[in-house]
Amino acid sequence: VNAGQAESVRMSKHELAKLIMRQFEVSEVRRWGEVEFEKLLQVKKAKSGNSKTMSLDYEIRGPLFAELDVVLKYTNSLELGAAISD
Repeated sequence: VNAGQAESVRMSKHELAKLIMRQFEVSEVRRWGEVEFEKLLQVKKAKSGNSKTMSLDYEIRGPLFAELDVVLKYTNSLELGAAISD
């Protein structure tokens, strides 16, 4: 999702999830199905009113070795429709 593109601010949560899942397919990320990913994805109108904030927050746990597990936490948000500066 290119946050600076005007189209991204007009997309529904479902459309954004499908677009991201398509990119996951290209990158061979197979962690979630479309329905599960859409539950993780949060899309809200930004305070400015003419953009949206998309956020993703999840945790993955898995075995490391013996009695030890590894935990991966990911949190990120992105303002859609905002101008991107270099």
